[in-house]
Amino acid sequence: FQPNKNITKAEAVKIMLDIMNYEYDNNYLDAARKAQITQNINLADANSNVTREEASAMITRIYELKTGKQGQSNLSLANVYDVGSINVSLLPKIKFAIENGMVTVNSAGLLKPKDAVSRAQMMIMLKKMLVYAGEL
Repeated sequence: FQPNKNITKAEAVKIMLDIMNYEYDNNYLDAARKAQITQNINLADANSNVTREEASAMITRIYELKTGKQGQSNLSLANVYDVGSINVSLLPKIKFAIENGMVTVNSAGLLKPKDAVSRAQMMIMLKKMLVYAGEL
């Protein structure tokens, strides 16, 4: 499993589809696009690392699909000092993930949205989402 290794977009998508019990084949990226799991995420290089902002957005989308509820948040990010570096199209889903404890801002007030996510970090985020969704 190599938990400290960074997770790629392709690996993350497969995990998301597994969580959703989606049947998929070699066209799993298309399945993720159709389910809008990767909405506003560039998959041109699916072997590149998932960033914290991309992981947050995908996790929120999985929550939406699992619960049928819209992941909305009015959370102010005034105390998140790197908010200006967040992809604006992913911002609503990121705010939901932060507000509901799926993703954390560090003690310095940084989300570090462009940082790569390790496999272990992805599993922790997914576990928090499944707990919040009432599945664990």
